[in-house]
Formats: sequence, C-alpha cells, structure tokens
Amino acid sequence: MGGESYFIGFVGFVTFIIIFWILLQVPIKTGWFIKELSSGFVVHVLTSIAGFALVENFSYWYQAALYAFLWFCFFFVSSIYSASVSIGIISYLYKQPEYKATLDDVYKNCVVHVFEERVEFLVATKQVQETDKGYISTAIGRNTANQLRLINKILGMESQGFYSSSSTLLEHKQEFDQS
Repeated sequence: MGGESYFIGFVGFVTFIIIFWILLQVPIKTGWFIKELSSGFVVHVLTSIAGFALVENFSYWYQAALYAFLWFCFFFVSSIYSASVSIGIISYLYKQPEYKATLDDVYKNCVVHVFEERVEFLVATKQVQETDKGYISTAIGRNTANQLRLINKILGMESQGFYSSSSTLLEHKQEFDQS
C-alpha cells in the first residue's frame, strides 16, 4: 500500500518537473510562479486520480506527503534562485570578462529591472499609484503595509530585509577581513 502510493507521488513530482520545464519554454505572459503553482496543482490532482484508478490499496496521504515534500523543496529552491537579487548579481558577474563589473553596470543590469517589475506589480494590484512626481501608496497598499507590520510585530521581527539585523554590514565586513 505505502510503497506504491509513494511511487505515485514520486512519479507525479517527476511529471511536474517535466511539465513545468515545458511551460517555461512557452512564451506565455505568465510568470514562473503562476506556472509553478498551477502545474504543480494540476499534476497533483491528476496523479492522485491515477493512483486511485491504478493502485488497489492506494493511500492518498502517502502519495500527497511525498509529492508535497518534493514540490515544496523545489519551490523554495526555485524561489531563492528566481527572486534573489544577490544571485542575479553573482550570475551577472560570472558572465562578465574577468568576472567583474562596475557598481553602475551591476545596478543597471541587475537591480533596475527587478525593481521596475516590482513597481509594475504594485501598480497592477493597486497597491501604489503612479503620479507625476513618482508613486504614492493607495488605501489598498496602506492596508497591506498595516497587515505586514502586524505580522512582523506578532513574529517579533524588526527588520524588513533579509540582510539587516542587529549587526551591521560593516561589522560583517570587519569579521570577514579578519578571517
């Protein structure tokens, strides 16, 4: 019962990887995140149906547990790679002659487009509105900010970023220089 159900979960995950890769090759104006979520859900439903149809003592929970574990691992890895400005900078530098570039080049080629996409998303979701002087937070955006501040307060998080904490970047640089 368990082995066959786990196998269906594994086959489902491999199927998801193949379908997701194919979807990434298709020039659809949908981001990788939506493609990953939708293909992951569809493949899970189809492999669950296949499990019930093909395996006599199919255990949905065994299949779902393995599939979900593998899918979430893949999701976190792809999220880190796809959404990380730092990884984008490292990848950009890797492609440059002698693996180096000026800060201005890094900014123009790695940072600007990421933030332009984020601003476009915020405008499209009506979180911010474009004005002649820049952008202004809308009521929806202020509501989102209040909700995030509440979550931060509940979790005891003071920082908004991955890299900031009680120590400063200068302290990290000094520690690095000493080692």
